Amino acid sequence: MTDNLIARIFEGAAEYGASDIHIKTDMPVKIRVQGVLDNLTDDPVDATQISSIVETLLIPEKMNEFEIEKQTDSSYSFGENRYRVNTFRDENGISLAIRTIPSKIRKVEEVGFPYKEKVWRDIIGLKKGLVLVCGATNSGKSTTNAALIQRINETRGEHILTIEDPIEYIYSGGQSIISQREIGRHVNSFERGLEAALREDPNIWLIGEIKNNETAKIALQAANSGHLVFTTLHSGDSGQAIWEYASRFPPEEQEAARKQLADSLKYVLCQRLIPYESGQKRTLIMEVANVGHSSAVENMIRKGEYNTIVDQISREKDNYSISMAQHAATFGFELEE
Repeated sequence: MTDNLIARIFEGAAEYGASDIHIKTDMPVKIRVQGVLDNLTDDPVDATQISSIVETLLIPEKMNEFEIEKQTDSSYSFGENRYRVNTFRDENGISLAIRTIPSKIRKVEEVGFPYKEKVWRDIIGLKKGLVLVCGATNSGKSTTNAALIQRINETRGEHILTIEDPIEYIYSGGQSIISQREIGRHVNSFERGLEAALREDPNIWLIGEIKNNETAKIALQAANSGHLVFTTLHSGDSGQAIWEYASRFPPEEQEAARKQLADSLKYVLCQRLIPYESGQKRTLIMEVANVGHSSAVENMIRKGEYNTIVDQISREKDNYSISMAQHAATFGFELEE
């Protein structure tokens, strides 16, 4: 019975092109289509049904983590799609927030970078340094990172190592060796995976998210020692992103961290998908801070002058930087502050 319910949920979500599925105890299943939530089912899912769904979707290691931590991230495959599954407890019982991961990696030309190919060609040509891809949940960060990694895979021979929670896009073909590791399945934590990565001869790292001091420190160390590192933050603009990265370090280490960031940070990409009106296709708006080609922004990072960074990049069109407001204006949007 549970298998039939799971099949109906995933098949229905695929039919409507849903980006997200929400399953909550004693509520109908809801899906998000073009940013808007609506019911997929009429009948609520009861506690017994949702417990059975969780037992089906989670591997034993993740089930154990869920029982101990009351929450966990995992992945699941159904049909041609893969899904990122966040399972958690709230006041009603068990809930699941499930994100659809398209089976096909979008071509980098289709992502929606400003300045056409100028920005992404520069990024995929990098040999070392740090690239931050930032934005709120459901803003397309994983899609952008996957498109960049896949184009590198197609055009040069590298060892690309990803550490994700969970693995999202699956890479195939190309000229590179790609090693994808998932927290809970292949390694116990980001910290352990990153420590091991230093001995696994990667040229390029994809780190799912900078969550704490240890991951921030190792990622920055890798970028400073000749690796190309891609990672994400939930920041809204470039200044906030750089502040959030530096704030992962204790106060006594932040000055040194800012210096390292100024030396190794190459790009900050901040994304939004707008509008969210029902039935309309969403447009990617991207802020681009080409830090590696801006001595002014590098100096602001060293001094901790985060609030002035967005104003500075809005004046640096010559190096293909652009603020989010400037990019939105090219589509006729005026962003709310």
